[in-house]
Amino acid sequence: MEYKFTALDDVEVAADTRTIKGYASVFGDVDSYGDTIVKGAYSATIKANKTGLPMLWQHNTDNLIGRWTSLKEDDKGLIVEGRLTPGHSMAEDVYASLKNGDVDGMSIGFSIPAGGASERGDGVRVLKKIDLREVSVVVMPADRNALISAVKAADMQRREFRALLQKAMRDAGCELSRKDAEALLDGGFGALTATRDAGGQHEPEAVKSALLDAIRTARG
Repeated sequence: MEYKFTALDDVEVAADTRTIKGYASVFGDVDSYGDTIVKGAYSATIKANKTGLPMLWQHNTDNLIGRWTSLKEDDKGLIVEGRLTPGHSMAEDVYASLKNGDVDGMSIGFSIPAGGASERGDGVRVLKKIDLREVSVVVMPADRNALISAVKAADMQRREFRALLQKAMRDAGCELSRKDAEALLDGGFGALTATRDAGGQHEPEAVKSALLDAIRTARG
């Protein structure tokens, strides 16, 4: 399961019906993990989910607070609309937090089916097909550009760590391809020798030097 956060910029909360409406995902932008979502990515999910999707609090399946009954795409992104469960104590708490402005956004829980993503020449992963599993109401850190999941940082997924590694290396003056970053994660610096021999761009020693610079910078 992967997760992506969207700030509650245009959310609508109706007091009488306890309904929530807003964008759960936006198209076109490249996020901090090097992904971009194209229009149409959710079309299969929209067609398949006639009864809607679970509305969770913080991606916790024990906190089912309602159901998203409407999913649709426009030029900006995926619009979801749903209703908080009446009489549910957690749902009532979430409603109060939404009305008070204490909730930061929505986050999608999803997977990528075979052939649902491709990689551009600049290393950006283009998401063309997304299997949406749930949409959560979440509280996020102050840095809304840090698109981390609402689960604990210890659950960070491999590709997210790889993206952070690529960014740190880029800042240190060494642009690592996705292939080289994967090789470094899998086999250390020795694995980069094989990628170099297969046409990789960097010498292992140069990568090691840049990585040490990145670590020194991170330590301050």
